[in-house]
Amino acid sequence: MKKNIIRIFLLILLFSCSKSNEFEVNGRIVFDGKPIDDCEISVFLKEEKDKTIPPVKVVATDSGGFFNMKLKRGTYFLNARKKQMIDGEVLMLVGETKKIKVSEDINLGDWVIHSKKDSIVYEKGAGIEGKIINFTDYSKVRIYVYESTKTQLKGPDYIKEGKINRDGTFKIDLPPGKFYVAVRERERRLAGPLSKNDKTAVYEKNPVMIQKGSYTNLGNIKLFTVDAKKLSDVMEKGIFKDGYAVLGSVYMRDRKLNKKMYILAYENQEMIGKPVSIATTDQNGNFKLILPHEGKFYIGARSRLGGPVEPGEYIGSYIGSNDKAIFVKKDKNINIKIEVNEVW
Repeated sequence: MKKNIIRIFLLILLFSCSKSNEFEVNGRIVFDGKPIDDCEISVFLKEEKDKTIPPVKVVATDSGGFFNMKLKRGTYFLNARKKQMIDGEVLMLVGETKKIKVSEDINLGDWVIHSKKDSIVYEKGAGIEGKIINFTDYSKVRIYVYESTKTQLKGPDYIKEGKINRDGTFKIDLPPGKFYVAVRERERRLAGPLSKNDKTAVYEKNPVMIQKGSYTNLGNIKLFTVDAKKLSDVMEKGIFKDGYAVLGSVYMRDRKLNKKMYILAYENQEMIGKPVSIATTDQNGNFKLILPHEGKFYIGARSRLGGPVEPGEYIGSYIGSNDKAIFVKKDKNINIKIEVNEVW
């Protein structure tokens, strides 16, 4: 009997200790002097620049704009965001990141959020203009603007993508600075290595200098069909052949994402430059990625291909190992999960 009483006492003590390690954090989200309901509050362990890292906790505000959560003792970074229709315009509302140290209950009071542009927009009045010639279908021609040549003007690391008019003319807004221009016309593929009958060109006078208040005229840029010998060399490297398959699924908050996503494989941890392989998800959020050889790869996912990451885009990566890498070996089946989040 005495032993049972001691056990009950210890259980009560253990329960009270575990509860005492959690503290309440609450506050209210306000925009333009009014409370905002259904605003998402995300909790992170680090002030991550890497937008692919998922939060450790997510809560939403109630009809009065209030939120409440329980956190264990420690340091956290809180973000607030909400996409809302106001006066017929979709605004992306965000709050400045709040760093909190939890050792007791915390009331953050009114957390004022502000609107943020849903895309990167360069001020009109400066950029490049010109004309593309020798194209087959104007609707398939894309002009890519890069900030450096470190990726040999290949891959999705461009900062701006532009289209041409029916007559081949184009005009692209850019900030003042130094840029490199490449042009591609793809017959079928949206990305990856160029295929037979695709056309390409690199502006001969790269780099292009942009001055404030003026458009630099590039004149005529002629497209050329891809070189058959170079294309054959690429095929021999196994990029188009069957390789090592990696199966996987894309999730958002533990649910499969039925939105089309691009799966990108890199051989560098920073995941910059040209991917070694690209795949897309099906309607159920699943994908099959073919890699050209054995080795170590880093796998990312984006809802948009190329250019800088923008608000409203979904992005994520495989984080199932310490360095976020997968190891591909012969006769080894790999099935991975990629967690994505919406960028704000």
